[in-house]
Amino acid sequence: MVENDFPAITDPTTVLEWGNFPPSVRNNPYPLFESLRKSGAVHLARMPKGELIWLVIGYSEARQVLADDRFVQDARRLGGTSTSRVPNTRSGFSLDRNLLNLDPPDHTRLRRLVSAAFSERSARLMKPFVKEACQNALAAMDPHTSADLIAEYATPVSLHTICHLLAVPAADRELIHKWSTRIIAGTSIGDEVSYVKAVTQMADYLQDLVSERIRQRGTDIISEMISQLGHIDSEKTVDEINGMTHLMLVAGHETSINLIGNSVAVLLQDDRLRNELIEDPSRVASFVEETLRYESPIQHATFRYAAEDTPVGNSVIPRGSPVLVVIAAANRDEAYFPNPHTFDLRNQQAGRHLGFGHGVHFCLGAPLARIEGISALSSLLEKYPNVRLDDGGAGLPWRPGLLHRGLDVLHVALEADGRAHRCKERVRCAKPCDGG
Repeated sequence: MVENDFPAITDPTTVLEWGNFPPSVRNNPYPLFESLRKSGAVHLARMPKGELIWLVIGYSEARQVLADDRFVQDARRLGGTSTSRVPNTRSGFSLDRNLLNLDPPDHTRLRRLVSAAFSERSARLMKPFVKEACQNALAAMDPHTSADLIAEYATPVSLHTICHLLAVPAADRELIHKWSTRIIAGTSIGDEVSYVKAVTQMADYLQDLVSERIRQRGTDIISEMISQLGHIDSEKTVDEINGMTHLMLVAGHETSINLIGNSVAVLLQDDRLRNELIEDPSRVASFVEETLRYESPIQHATFRYAAEDTPVGNSVIPRGSPVLVVIAAANRDEAYFPNPHTFDLRNQQAGRHLGFGHGVHFCLGAPLARIEGISALSSLLEKYPNVRLDDGGAGLPWRPGLLHRGLDVLHVALEADGRAHRCKERVRCAKPCDGG
């Protein structure tokens, strides 16, 4: 991290303590965000290990930082060291040369390698595949018992999709998910031992996978990256392929799991919303878009660093300072979103959310993630219109940390009284009938 000379702080109460939040904040961070925003859109904060950072929680200020080239991803450009916690592979190759850690022109060059594979057109072509993945996952679930929609639905759909695009062997996909889950947990709650072990094991696996594709190419995205590069002539090039593959696998399915789970969780807490979607399935796309605002799968962006003293809101962020844009807070800024704490299918501003970021680092996989979210929600309601929460009143178990906003489990009952049921009025009934 870059060394910083922050302005002298005479009143320690002006520095927020950020991280190590109690379960109440983890489960519902929005009151905290709102109270902070009332005193300003930008705050100086201290992380659990003592690092000072700047938090950006206002919507317009967040858009500024995410799009302003005076805020960079790679701290090394400012004379610092890499902030990546990703260890090297067994042969010394690095995984941190990926889109999250680089700035233009390197970022532009690497993004161009895979942009066609994640374009709007490519995402549309994936719709039948994703739909089939949803139907297969639903078919594998027992409708007569409580189901965990995270483990049995959201995970296989999203994992199967990204692994198909990268041609990861089916036998290895559970390993990929296990490593990915531990990496996300380590990033969120600071479990350094599990994090390093998982990321090292995954790195070594990907090194073998990429080496195999260098020798024998296929029609997958990894092979396409290699083909576009033309020849592999340096460790740097191999680092970039390994790093990009790592990013696509982890971010490419963890975010979609959260999006699917969050969408279903919102839906099943409001019968009015469920009935609207059953009555008019064309609203599912709007529902997913509003979920991206209301329960953003990613709570905050990766760190940026001020390349020069830069005004943001009523503050001036000094050169070299780490900056954390809190997407979830910005997406509920009442200065931009009317009634931000209300889930509104008709929210005219929903499409302006920051759930996929903004600027040159806008999420590469956004078109595909939207397809996955829409297909998953539509398929679930088509097969099980009466699906309901089955948590025993315990509440929703949100994952720890404030990086990802997603559920550990989402227990549901798929069918009322053990069998599918849909009335002519297409609303929930209290007792079974013949569905007529």
